[in-house]
Formats: sequence, C-alpha cells, structure tokens
Amino acid sequence: AKRGDRMLIVIEAKQCDLRKGRYQLLAMMEALRICNKKLDDPIHTLNGICTDFQNWLFADNDGDVMNTEITGCEMSGDVFPESIVKICERVYHIMLNL
Repeated sequence: AKRGDRMLIVIEAKQCDLRKGRYQLLAMMEALRICNKKLDDPIHTLNGICTDFQNWLFADNDGDVMNTEITGCEMSGDVFPESIVKICERVYHIMLNL
C-alpha cells in the first residue's frame, strides 16, 4: 500500500493563545517541509490546524506557498453557533483528502 501525498498536523493552542499556537504550528510545518525535501517519495501538501476550540487556524503548504486562515465561533448561551458547522466541514474536507 502506498501512503498518501498529504499530511495533517493538529495542535492545541496552549493557554488559549492562538498567536503562540500559530507560531508553533508554522514552525512544525516548516521543519516537516525541510525534512520532506530529503524523502524519495515526498509529501506534496502539508495541512495544519491550531485551535483553542473557539478559534481555529487552518494552514496549508503545497510547495513554496503557505496559506493561513483564522476563523472563530462565538458561543452565546445555549444557541448552537452556525459557524461551527463551517469549521466541521473544513476539517472533514481536509481529512477526506489525506
């Protein structure tokens, strides 16, 4: 069986600090990108997710370009936040394409 050509990294933003979590995620993705260049059968796309479970950072690197997007979901009382559906769809899409 051949492994896929994508990888997903998921980390929790410690102390609900997405900014620090972002730096940690991007550093991990860069280290993997450098190591990846040495593989005979390299991974083509690195996907990353950093979250404090209210705010979500999605990152992807498909070669030399790093794309990031931050989205959040506000919890107010007992109302189910509609934005969580979009976050779940995004995570599902990433995992489906691994």
